[in-house]
Amino acid sequence: MPEYGATGLFTVDCHPWRMYPDGEGDKAGDLRSSFAEDELSDGRRGLGTLSAMEEVMYLFTRSVRLATGNPQKMMTWAVQMTEKVNQVTELNVRLWSTIFSPGVGTLAWTSTVEDLGVLEASDAKLIVDAGYLSLAEEGAKFASGQGVDDALVRLLLADPDAANTEPQYASVVQAVLAPGGSERGIELGAEIAQRAKRITGRPTSFGVATTGVYGTVGWITVYDSIAQLQNAEQAIGADIEFARFVDKEASKVYLTGSTQTVFRRIV
Repeated sequence: MPEYGATGLFTVDCHPWRMYPDGEGDKAGDLRSSFAEDELSDGRRGLGTLSAMEEVMYLFTRSVRLATGNPQKMMTWAVQMTEKVNQVTELNVRLWSTIFSPGVGTLAWTSTVEDLGVLEASDAKLIVDAGYLSLAEEGAKFASGQGVDDALVRLLLADPDAANTEPQYASVVQAVLAPGGSERGIELGAEIAQRAKRITGRPTSFGVATTGVYGTVGWITVYDSIAQLQNAEQAIGADIEFARFVDKEASKVYLTGSTQTVFRRIV
């Protein structure tokens, strides 16, 4: 992966897990049945692991915040870095940047993998590639000095429609599970994703962070244009039933302080 890269969740290029189409299942989406029920040591039944018949998919992100300077030179370098990583490794890396959001100047490189060994093998290839090392050295002068952040997310609900689009924008909402709220919080997260898609018509996925702040969950919605993003935001804001549902359920399982970030795809 690039030596410099922004924290977030983005589009999913993968075979999705089971996701009920609109109109199938009960009003809540019959979400419980899309997760495996495992027997815990005390005999209780718990949710949160995928059944053996379903794939595991990870979303990896590497991020950096750029310093002030010549944006054209910075973007040229970032695109070259993306192209180099895609050339040297088997990863399909995309480059994004924050827009209308905190962290102006943040870049994010993202890729989805089924096996973490692919990420390890990619790093091994990159650290011996002269072209990559040269770009990494060049990138040091563009970074703000805040360091590089990696993030890893296990996708629990991947929208099938996200794999069939070339999105130009993505909105990412992140929250943290409250103590004692893990089981219901994961169920609710998938339910929120499905309800949001029914309202906006846009692919929406849900995942749980495996690194970073423990218990972080996230919703990713992708758009083909800025107009789609605006229309989706307006549709969500105008849906009273959705607001009532979130107000009633979310406060029980998520901590206060959720965040929302919008990203624009560069390449």
